[in-house]
Amino acid sequence: MIRSFAAESAAAARTEFDVSGDNIVWAILSAGIDGSHPHFRTHANLELPAGLRHVDFTSPDLSPEISEREALTDLQGVGTHAAALVAGDPKSPVLATAAHKCKIVSLKIVADDGKRGGEREVVLALEHLAEVNREQLRIHGVLVPLSIPMDVRNYPAGASPVCRALEQLVRLGMVAVAAAGNRGFDDERKVAIPYSITDPGNAELALTVGSTGRDPQLHGVSWFSCRGPTLDGRVKPDILAQGERVSSALPMDEVDQRDGSSTAAAIVSAGIAMLLSAFPRLIGHPLEVKRLLMENALDLRADRYGQGAGAFDLVATLRAARKADSATIAEQPAPAPAPIEKAGGTQSRLEGEVEPVSLAGPARRYKVAVSFAGTDREFVTGVVYRLRGKGMRREHIFFDDFVKAALARPNLDAFLEKVY
Repeated sequence: MIRSFAAESAAAARTEFDVSGDNIVWAILSAGIDGSHPHFRTHANLELPAGLRHVDFTSPDLSPEISEREALTDLQGVGTHAAALVAGDPKSPVLATAAHKCKIVSLKIVADDGKRGGEREVVLALEHLAEVNREQLRIHGVLVPLSIPMDVRNYPAGASPVCRALEQLVRLGMVAVAAAGNRGFDDERKVAIPYSITDPGNAELALTVGSTGRDPQLHGVSWFSCRGPTLDGRVKPDILAQGERVSSALPMDEVDQRDGSSTAAAIVSAGIAMLLSAFPRLIGHPLEVKRLLMENALDLRADRYGQGAGAFDLVATLRAARKADSATIAEQPAPAPAPIEKAGGTQSRLEGEVEPVSLAGPARRYKVAVSFAGTDREFVTGVVYRLRGKGMRREHIFFDDFVKAALARPNLDAFLEKVY
Protein backbone atom coordinates (compact mmCIF):
# COMPACT_ATOMS: atom_id res chain seq x y z
CA MET A 1 0.00 0.00 0.00
CA ILE A 2 1.39 3.40 -0.98
CA ARG A 3 1.24 5.77 1.98
CA SER A 4 0.28 9.36 1.48
CA PHE A 5 2.42 12.39 2.27
CA ALA A 6 0.14 13.17 5.24
CA ALA A 7 0.40 9.64 6.66
CA GLU A 8 4.16 9.50 6.20
CA SER A 9 4.56 12.89 7.84
CA ALA A 10 2.42 11.91 10.83
CA ALA A 11 4.24 8.59 11.30
CA ALA A 12 7.64 10.30 11.09
CA ALA A 13 6.54 12.96 13.57
CA ARG A 14 5.43 10.35 16.11
CA THR A 15 8.74 8.52 15.74
CA GLU A 16 11.00 11.57 15.95
CA PHE A 17 9.16 13.58 18.60
CA ASP A 18 7.28 10.92 20.60
CA VAL A 19 4.28 13.18 21.25
CA SER A 20 0.63 12.31 21.15
CA GLY A 21 -1.53 15.38 21.72
CA ASP A 22 -1.60 14.73 25.45
CA ASN A 23 -3.19 17.56 27.52
CA ILE A 24 -4.63 19.25 24.41
CA VAL A 25 -8.38 19.80 23.94
CA TRP A 26 -9.92 20.39 20.50
CA ALA A 27 -13.50 21.38 19.64
CA ILE A 28 -15.25 20.21 16.46
CA LEU A 29 -18.40 21.83 15.05
CA SER A 30 -20.23 19.24 12.98
CA ALA A 31 -23.04 16.66 12.98
CA GLY A 32 -22.04 15.14 16.30
CA ILE A 33 -19.53 12.37 17.02
CA ASP A 34 -20.32 8.69 17.60
CA GLY A 35 -19.50 8.43 21.29
CA SER A 36 -19.69 4.62 21.24
CA HIS A 37 -17.12 4.15 18.46
CA PRO A 38 -14.19 1.95 19.62
CA HIS A 39 -11.74 4.28 17.87
CA PHE A 40 -12.13 6.76 20.74
CA ARG A 41 -12.15 4.17 23.53
CA THR A 42 -8.44 3.40 23.98
CA HIS A 43 -7.47 6.93 24.98
CA ALA A 44 -10.89 8.11 26.22
CA ASN A 45 -10.79 11.00 23.75
CA LEU A 46 -14.42 11.99 24.37
CA GLU A 47 -14.20 11.90 28.18
CA LEU A 48 -13.66 15.58 28.98
CA PRO A 49 -11.91 17.37 31.83
CA ALA A 50 -14.15 18.67 34.60
CA GLY A 51 -16.19 21.71 33.57
CA LEU A 52 -16.26 20.89 29.83
CA ARG A 53 -19.15 19.20 28.05
CA HIS A 54 -20.44 18.22 24.64
CA VAL A 55 -23.40 20.31 23.43
CA ASP A 56 -26.12 19.93 20.79
CA PHE A 57 -26.95 23.39 19.39
CA THR A 58 -29.57 22.06 16.97
CA SER A 59 -32.04 21.59 19.85
CA PRO A 60 -31.58 24.30 22.50
CA ASP A 61 -34.54 23.08 24.61
CA LEU A 62 -32.81 19.82 25.61
CA SER A 63 -31.57 19.28 29.15
CA PRO A 64 -27.76 19.44 29.54
CA GLU A 65 -27.60 15.67 29.99
CA ILE A 66 -29.63 14.86 26.87
CA SER A 67 -27.85 17.61 24.90
CA GLU A 68 -24.53 15.94 25.69
CA ARG A 69 -25.80 12.53 24.61
CA GLU A 70 -27.16 14.00 21.39
CA ALA A 71 -23.81 15.67 20.66
CA LEU A 72 -22.28 12.18 20.91
CA THR A 73 -24.74 10.80 18.34
CA ASP A 74 -23.80 11.07 14.66
CA LEU A 75 -26.09 9.75 11.93
CA GLN A 76 -24.35 11.69 9.13
CA GLY A 77 -20.82 10.44 9.72
CA VAL A 78 -19.04 13.71 8.96
CA GLY A 79 -18.27 14.57 12.59
CA THR A 80 -17.00 11.09 13.44
CA HIS A 81 -14.90 11.03 10.26
CA ALA A 82 -13.24 14.35 11.18
CA ALA A 83 -12.81 13.54 14.87
CA ALA A 84 -11.12 10.21 14.14
CA LEU A 85 -8.51 12.03 12.06
CA VAL A 86 -7.76 14.37 14.95
CA ALA A 87 -7.49 11.80 17.75
CA GLY A 88 -8.14 8.20 18.72
CA ASP A 89 -6.55 4.78 18.45
CA PRO A 90 -3.41 5.02 16.25
CA LYS A 91 -3.62 1.28 15.53
CA SER A 92 -7.04 1.55 13.88
CA PRO A 93 -7.35 1.74 10.06
CA VAL A 94 -7.38 5.54 9.99
CA LEU A 95 -5.07 7.67 7.87
CA ALA A 96 -3.28 9.94 10.33
CA THR A 97 -4.35 9.96 13.95
CA ALA A 98 -1.36 12.06 14.89
CA ALA A 99 -2.64 13.48 18.18
CA HIS A 100 -4.14 10.24 19.42
CA LYS A 101 -4.47 11.31 23.08
CA CYS A 102 -6.05 14.69 22.34
CA LYS A 103 -9.45 15.32 23.97
CA ILE A 104 -12.30 16.22 21.61
CA VAL A 105 -15.34 18.39 22.38
CA SER A 106 -18.34 17.73 20.13
CA LEU A 107 -20.46 20.81 19.35
CA LYS A 108 -23.36 19.61 17.20
CA ILE A 109 -24.67 22.13 14.66
CA VAL A 110 -25.93 19.71 11.95
CA ALA A 111 -29.15 17.76 12.59
CA ASP A 112 -29.58 14.02 12.11
CA ASP A 113 -31.33 14.47 8.76
CA GLY A 114 -28.39 16.45 7.40
CA LYS A 115 -30.28 19.74 7.52
CA ARG A 116 -27.94 22.21 9.06
CA GLY A 117 -28.99 25.00 11.32
CA GLY A 118 -28.44 28.53 10.15
CA GLU A 119 -25.48 30.75 10.83
CA ARG A 120 -27.14 31.36 14.19
CA GLU A 121 -26.30 27.85 15.47
CA VAL A 122 -22.69 28.18 14.39
CA VAL A 123 -22.30 31.54 16.13
CA LEU A 124 -23.95 30.15 19.27
CA ALA A 125 -21.39 27.33 19.34
CA LEU A 126 -18.51 29.77 18.88
CA GLU A 127 -19.94 32.03 21.60
CA HIS A 128 -20.04 29.00 23.89
CA LEU A 129 -16.32 28.42 23.28
CA ALA A 130 -15.60 32.07 24.03
CA GLU A 131 -17.38 31.81 27.37
CA VAL A 132 -15.55 28.60 28.27
CA ASN A 133 -12.18 30.23 27.50
CA ARG A 134 -12.93 33.71 28.83
CA GLU A 135 -11.03 33.36 32.11
CA GLN A 136 -8.68 30.52 31.22
CA LEU A 137 -7.71 28.77 27.98
CA ARG A 138 -9.28 25.35 28.45
CA ILE A 139 -9.98 24.43 24.82
CA HIS A 140 -6.90 24.98 22.68
CA GLY A 141 -8.31 24.85 19.18
CA VAL A 142 -11.45 24.57 17.11
CA LEU A 143 -12.17 22.90 13.78
CA VAL A 144 -15.00 24.34 11.68
CA PRO A 145 -15.30 21.82 8.82
CA LEU A 146 -18.23 23.43 7.02
CA SER A 147 -19.03 26.16 4.51
CA ILE A 148 -21.46 29.03 4.86
CA PRO A 149 -22.24 31.16 1.79
CA MET A 150 -21.09 34.75 2.11
CA ASP A 151 -23.68 37.44 2.74
CA VAL A 152 -21.94 39.88 0.39
CA ARG A 153 -24.76 42.44 0.49
CA ASN A 154 -24.48 43.00 4.23
CA TYR A 155 -20.89 42.24 5.23
CA PRO A 156 -17.40 42.80 3.78
CA ALA A 157 -15.29 39.69 3.23
CA GLY A 158 -14.25 38.24 6.57
CA ALA A 159 -16.58 40.48 8.59
CA SER A 160 -19.72 38.31 8.83
CA PRO A 161 -20.96 37.33 12.31
CA VAL A 162 -19.47 33.84 12.03
CA CYS A 163 -16.07 35.21 10.90
CA ARG A 164 -16.07 37.77 13.71
CA ALA A 165 -17.01 35.10 16.27
CA LEU A 166 -14.20 32.85 15.05
CA GLU A 167 -11.65 35.66 15.19
CA GLN A 168 -12.75 36.43 18.74
CA LEU A 169 -11.62 32.93 19.70
CA VAL A 170 -8.21 33.57 18.13
CA ARG A 171 -7.90 36.73 20.24
CA LEU A 172 -8.64 34.60 23.30
CA GLY A 173 -5.75 32.27 22.37
CA MET A 174 -7.46 29.46 20.44
CA VAL A 175 -6.19 28.15 17.11
CA ALA A 176 -9.09 28.36 14.62
CA VAL A 177 -8.96 25.96 11.65
CA ALA A 178 -11.52 26.46 8.87
CA ALA A 179 -12.19 24.60 5.62
CA ALA A 180 -11.76 26.56 2.39
CA GLY A 181 -14.85 24.94 0.84
CA ASN A 182 -15.48 22.47 -1.97
CA ARG A 183 -17.03 24.62 -4.70
CA GLY A 184 -13.87 25.75 -6.43
CA PHE A 185 -14.62 24.29 -9.87
CA ASP A 186 -17.10 25.18 -12.59
CA ASP A 187 -18.29 21.83 -14.00
CA GLU A 188 -19.92 23.41 -17.02
CA ARG A 189 -16.96 25.53 -18.11
CA LYS A 190 -14.32 23.14 -16.71
CA VAL A 191 -12.35 25.92 -15.01
CA ALA A 192 -11.31 26.74 -11.46
CA ILE A 193 -13.37 29.43 -9.73
CA PRO A 194 -11.46 32.32 -8.12
CA TYR A 195 -12.99 34.27 -5.22
CA SER A 196 -14.76 31.08 -4.10
CA ILE A 197 -13.55 30.86 -0.47
CA THR A 198 -16.53 30.42 1.86
CA ASP A 199 -17.14 31.57 5.43
CA PRO A 200 -15.66 31.16 7.96
CA GLY A 201 -12.61 30.53 5.77
CA ASN A 202 -12.66 34.23 4.89
CA ALA A 203 -11.75 35.14 8.48
CA GLU A 204 -8.29 36.68 8.34
CA LEU A 205 -7.06 35.27 11.68
CA ALA A 206 -8.31 31.74 10.95
CA LEU A 207 -6.04 29.12 9.42
CA THR A 208 -7.93 28.33 6.21
CA VAL A 209 -7.17 24.91 4.72
CA GLY A 210 -7.63 23.81 1.12
CA SER A 211 -7.26 20.32 -0.31
CA THR A 212 -4.55 18.44 -2.16
CA GLY A 213 -4.02 14.77 -3.06
CA ARG A 214 -1.95 11.95 -1.57
CA ASP A 215 1.19 13.30 -3.26
CA PRO A 216 0.93 17.11 -3.18
CA GLN A 217 3.78 17.68 -5.63
CA LEU A 218 2.16 15.34 -8.14
CA HIS A 219 -1.53 16.19 -7.61
CA GLY A 220 -1.33 19.89 -6.73
CA VAL A 221 -4.51 21.65 -5.63
CA SER A 222 -7.62 19.43 -5.65
CA TRP A 223 -10.00 20.29 -8.46
CA PHE A 224 -12.86 20.97 -6.02
CA SER A 225 -10.93 23.02 -3.48
CA CYS A 226 -12.10 26.64 -3.20
CA ARG A 227 -9.64 29.29 -4.29
CA GLY A 228 -8.83 32.88 -3.41
CA PRO A 229 -8.34 35.67 -3.36
CA THR A 230 -10.97 36.82 -0.91
CA LEU A 231 -13.29 39.52 -2.22
CA ASP A 232 -11.10 42.15 -0.55
CA GLY A 233 -7.93 40.73 -2.15
CA ARG A 234 -6.32 38.65 0.62
CA VAL A 235 -4.54 35.34 -0.07
CA LYS A 236 -6.64 32.36 0.99
CA PRO A 237 -6.41 29.42 1.57
CA ASP A 238 -3.41 29.65 3.92
CA ILE A 239 -2.20 26.06 3.39
CA LEU A 240 -3.27 22.74 1.86
CA ALA A 241 -3.51 19.22 3.29
CA GLN A 242 -4.66 15.89 1.94
CA GLY A 243 -8.39 16.02 1.25
CA GLU A 244 -8.71 13.28 -1.37
CA ARG A 245 -9.47 9.62 -0.62
CA VAL A 246 -8.91 9.98 3.09
CA SER A 247 -9.84 6.93 5.17
CA SER A 248 -11.36 7.49 8.59
CA ALA A 249 -13.92 6.13 11.03
CA LEU A 250 -17.68 6.29 10.55
CA PRO A 251 -20.47 5.55 13.04
CA MET A 252 -21.19 1.92 13.96
CA ASP A 253 -17.53 0.90 13.74
CA GLU A 254 -17.17 1.45 10.01
CA VAL A 255 -14.37 2.99 7.95
CA ASP A 256 -14.75 4.89 4.69
CA GLN A 257 -12.91 7.23 2.33
CA ARG A 258 -14.08 10.80 1.83
CA ASP A 259 -12.96 13.86 -0.11
CA GLY A 260 -13.12 17.50 0.89
CA SER A 261 -11.37 20.50 2.38
CA SER A 262 -13.09 19.61 5.68
CA THR A 263 -11.06 16.41 5.77
CA ALA A 264 -7.90 18.38 5.01
CA ALA A 265 -8.71 20.78 7.85
CA ALA A 266 -9.11 17.84 10.24
CA ILE A 267 -5.64 16.55 9.34
CA VAL A 268 -4.16 19.99 9.99
CA SER A 269 -6.01 20.17 13.34
CA ALA A 270 -4.39 16.87 14.35
CA GLY A 271 -0.97 18.21 13.45
CA ILE A 272 -1.49 21.41 15.43
CA ALA A 273 -2.64 19.45 18.49
CA MET A 274 0.57 17.44 18.19
CA LEU A 275 2.60 20.65 17.85
CA LEU A 276 1.04 22.18 20.96
CA SER A 277 1.59 18.98 22.90
CA ALA A 278 5.26 18.90 21.91
CA PHE A 279 5.85 22.62 22.54
CA PRO A 280 3.45 23.88 25.25
CA ARG A 281 5.00 27.34 25.02
CA LEU A 282 3.01 27.77 21.81
CA ILE A 283 -0.30 27.31 23.63
CA GLY A 284 -2.20 30.59 23.58
CA HIS A 285 -0.21 31.90 20.60
CA PRO A 286 -2.41 30.97 17.61
CA LEU A 287 -0.86 33.47 15.20
CA GLU A 288 2.60 32.11 15.94
CA VAL A 289 1.28 28.62 15.25
CA LYS A 290 -0.19 29.81 11.97
CA ARG A 291 3.11 31.45 11.00
CA LEU A 292 5.07 28.26 11.75
CA LEU A 293 2.76 26.14 9.62
CA MET A 294 2.84 28.52 6.67
CA GLU A 295 6.59 29.17 6.75
CA ASN A 296 7.33 25.43 6.79
CA ALA A 297 4.75 24.33 4.24
CA LEU A 298 5.88 22.48 1.11
CA ASP A 299 5.76 24.98 -1.75
CA LEU A 300 4.06 23.32 -4.71
CA ARG A 301 4.96 26.21 -7.02
CA ALA A 302 1.30 26.53 -7.93
CA ASP A 303 -0.94 29.58 -8.04
CA ARG A 304 -0.72 31.12 -4.57
CA TYR A 305 -4.49 31.72 -4.54
CA GLY A 306 -4.92 27.97 -4.94
CA GLN A 307 -2.15 26.62 -2.73
CA GLY A 308 -1.60 29.41 -0.20
CA ALA A 309 1.81 28.77 1.36
CA GLY A 310 1.80 25.17 0.14
CA ALA A 311 1.13 21.71 1.60
CA PHE A 312 1.17 21.19 5.37
CA ASP A 313 4.42 19.50 6.44
CA LEU A 314 4.13 18.35 10.06
CA VAL A 315 7.71 17.16 10.46
CA ALA A 316 9.20 20.38 9.06
CA THR A 317 6.95 22.41 11.35
CA LEU A 318 7.92 20.44 14.45
CA ARG A 319 11.60 20.74 13.60
CA ALA A 320 11.26 24.49 13.14
CA ALA A 321 9.50 24.81 16.49
CA ARG A 322 12.27 22.82 18.15
CA LYS A 323 14.88 25.19 16.79
CA ALA A 324 13.03 28.28 17.84
CA ASP A 325 14.18 29.98 21.02
CA SER A 326 11.22 30.34 23.35
CA ALA A 327 12.22 33.95 23.95
CA THR A 328 11.53 34.77 20.30
CA ILE A 329 7.89 33.66 20.37
CA ALA A 330 5.86 36.64 19.32
CA GLU A 331 3.37 37.76 21.92
CA GLN A 332 -0.15 38.07 20.59
CA PRO A 333 -1.60 41.59 20.57
CA ALA A 334 -3.91 41.99 23.53
CA PRO A 335 -6.49 44.63 22.77
CA ALA A 336 -9.77 44.39 24.63
CA PRO A 337 -11.64 41.72 22.70
CA ALA A 338 -14.53 43.03 20.67
CA PRO A 339 -17.85 41.59 21.79
CA ILE A 340 -19.12 38.77 19.66
CA GLU A 341 -22.18 39.73 17.70
CA LYS A 342 -25.06 37.95 19.37
CA ALA A 343 -26.88 35.30 17.40
CA GLY A 344 -30.16 36.27 15.87
CA GLY A 345 -29.08 39.01 13.46
CA THR A 346 -28.56 37.22 10.19
CA GLN A 347 -30.48 34.02 9.59
CA SER A 348 -28.91 32.88 6.31
CA ARG A 349 -28.98 29.12 5.76
CA LEU A 350 -25.98 26.95 5.06
CA GLU A 351 -25.50 25.82 1.47
CA GLY A 352 -28.30 23.90 -0.14
CA GLU A 353 -30.33 23.40 3.00
CA VAL A 354 -33.86 24.26 4.11
CA GLU A 355 -35.40 25.42 7.33
CA PRO A 356 -35.34 22.74 10.06
CA VAL A 357 -38.69 21.19 10.95
CA SER A 358 -40.12 21.96 14.39
CA LEU A 359 -40.45 18.93 16.64
CA ALA A 360 -43.38 20.42 18.52
CA GLY A 361 -46.16 20.05 15.95
CA PRO A 362 -48.99 17.63 16.83
CA ALA A 363 -49.05 16.24 13.27
CA ARG A 364 -45.67 14.47 13.62
CA ARG A 365 -45.72 10.70 13.18
CA TYR A 366 -43.33 8.69 15.37
CA LYS A 367 -41.89 5.24 14.77
CA VAL A 368 -41.38 4.52 18.47
CA ALA A 369 -43.08 5.99 21.54
CA VAL A 370 -41.95 5.16 25.08
CA SER A 371 -44.02 5.38 28.24
CA PHE A 372 -42.49 4.49 31.59
CA ALA A 373 -42.43 5.05 35.32
CA GLY A 374 -39.97 7.61 36.61
CA THR A 375 -37.95 4.94 38.37
CA ASP A 376 -37.24 3.33 34.99
CA ARG A 377 -35.83 6.48 33.33
CA GLU A 378 -32.21 5.35 33.29
CA PHE A 379 -33.12 2.00 31.69
CA VAL A 380 -35.45 3.58 29.11
CA THR A 381 -32.86 6.25 28.23
CA GLY A 382 -30.40 3.45 27.50
CA VAL A 383 -32.94 1.78 25.22
CA VAL A 384 -33.59 5.05 23.38
CA TYR A 385 -29.89 5.55 22.72
CA ARG A 386 -29.51 2.00 21.49
CA LEU A 387 -32.10 2.96 18.88
CA ARG A 388 -30.25 6.21 18.13
CA GLY A 389 -26.99 4.32 17.73
CA LYS A 390 -28.66 2.00 15.20
CA GLY A 391 -29.55 4.96 13.00
CA MET A 392 -33.02 6.05 14.19
CA ARG A 393 -33.48 9.81 14.03
CA ARG A 394 -34.50 11.66 17.16
CA GLU A 395 -37.67 13.11 15.65
CA HIS A 396 -38.94 9.55 15.06
CA ILE A 397 -38.80 8.69 18.78
CA PHE A 398 -41.44 10.04 21.18
CA PHE A 399 -39.38 10.41 24.38
CA ASP A 400 -40.21 13.15 26.87
CA ASP A 401 -36.67 14.53 27.02
CA PHE A 402 -36.79 15.06 23.24
CA VAL A 403 -40.14 16.89 23.11
CA LYS A 404 -40.35 19.07 26.21
CA ALA A 405 -41.72 22.00 24.24
CA ALA A 406 -44.49 19.83 22.77
CA LEU A 407 -45.49 18.60 26.24
CA ALA A 408 -45.81 22.10 27.69
CA ARG A 409 -49.44 22.53 26.57
CA PRO A 410 -52.98 22.45 27.87
CA ASN A 411 -55.08 19.33 27.19
CA LEU A 412 -51.97 17.18 27.27
CA ASP A 413 -54.02 13.98 27.52
CA ALA A 414 -55.62 14.63 24.12
CA PHE A 415 -52.21 15.30 22.57
CA LEU A 416 -50.78 12.06 24.00
CA GLU A 417 -53.76 10.12 22.70
CA LYS A 418 -52.91 11.28 19.16
CA VAL A 419 -49.25 10.30 19.64
CA TYR A 420 -49.89 6.80 20.91
